[in-house]
Amino acid sequence: MTRYPLSITDHALLRWLERIHGIDVEGFREKLREEAVASLVAYGDLREADTGTFVVDNGVVITVLGPGQHVIGAPHRRSFGVPRVAPPPASG
Repeated sequence: MTRYPLSITDHALLRWLERIHGIDVEGFREKLREEAVASLVAYGDLREADTGTFVVDNGVVITVLGPGQHVIGAPHRRSFGVPRVAPPPASG
């Protein structure tokens, strides 16, 4: 344990990847948007798939689930899952 334990926010992690390591975060955001829109066009709402699932709430992609994960609705949200159309990236 370090002398100065810290938590890292998602915002700080993204800015670090973008500004220090040169990762094109906005480029990835656009790619995610393109995949989510293609999935919505292809499937509509309330389905899940083993290629991944985009969880959409009020027109906003709020998370992405992996194979075997399922959308769990909260009473104050109108979330639904949309199967990912694009094939998962090749490993190796």
